[in-house]
Amino acid sequence: MYRMLLLSGCMFVSVAASAQGCPNGIPLAGNPGCIPPDQSNSPYYQRDGAATTQSRAVWADRWGAIAVDKSKQSVGIGVAEMMVSERKAKAGAIGDCRAKGGTQCKVVLAYYNQCGVLVAGDAGYTSMGSSTAEAAAKLGMEQCTKTGLSNCRVYYSACSFPERVR
Repeated sequence: MYRMLLLSGCMFVSVAASAQGCPNGIPLAGNPGCIPPDQSNSPYYQRDGAATTQSRAVWADRWGAIAVDKSKQSVGIGVAEMMVSERKAKAGAIGDCRAKGGTQCKVVLAYYNQCGVLVAGDAGYTSMGSSTAEAAAKLGMEQCTKTGLSNCRVYYSACSFPERVR
């Protein structure tokens, strides 16, 4: 009886070990033969020698811009978000400002992979960029009051974060 128990225990350990899969560093999924990824017959083989189970993520910068027209009685504003380049963001913001009736539109802030805000007071404005909309708004409000403007408020806020392209 003792031998039978020992024999069944050994069989259980053997089955459990084979169910574990491939040795460390060799992917199991879609690879029933546990072929190392650097061998040409492996389902994970890549010619350049870089075998991998997943491709690396690729991120692209995204730009935003804020343009204002100070010739208006109130601040005229144009904006662009999630643009692929600084040039396109600036052109988009100026185009948006002009589409809203602006005639002397100028870019006051271009930012990428972050957030931008325009904070306006009774007699002027300030713009600021930071990692979050809240942080940019806090910095903008501080700058607005520091420059002596009253009744400061966040007039516009947006983020243009990197976008995964692969």
